[in-house]
Amino acid sequence: MRRNEVSDEEEFKRFAVALGLASFQAQSLEHSLVSLFAATFAMEHKAWKPKIRTLMDTRYKQTLGKLVRDAAKDLHLSAKLTLELEDSLQKRNWVTHHFFREYGAIGLSPSLLDEATQRLEAIWPIFEQTADKVHRLVVEQLAIVYFACSHAKLNSFVSVFTPESFFLQFYFFN
Repeated sequence: MRRNEVSDEEEFKRFAVALGLASFQAQSLEHSLVSLFAATFAMEHKAWKPKIRTLMDTRYKQTLGKLVRDAAKDLHLSAKLTLELEDSLQKRNWVTHHFFREYGAIGLSPSLLDEATQRLEAIWPIFEQTADKVHRLVVEQLAIVYFACSHAKLNSFVSVFTPESFFLQFYFFN
């Protein structure tokens, strides 16, 4: 293999990782929002298994845009978090619907490949950070309801559990 082929391969790997992380983190955000709807429903209605499963199945079929709009309206999110969710939605829509239009020729241009990779590397951490904020709300709601814990204990729960594992623990064992 020639030297430039090796560097091209490494650049394509870097691109693939960035694109994969952008997709993964956007889906993480969607799942965190669905978990927040479920935790909120559980708190408000004191209902678990069948109703929550139906709610989650319904919400998993919805677009990120619908989830963000409904969360802003129905879950009384802060204005700051709502803006972050809307920003993440716009970025996710760009990756999903417009990325190829702008960067479809990355195989023909090393500079275009690098530019595309840099944009994706800047975007996926935004999805991750926003999902983490939603995740913290899920854990806070469940921790407050089920543990009536102090703020210090709450922070330890937030750092240990994912929204899904924390929610499923109560879904299946309570």
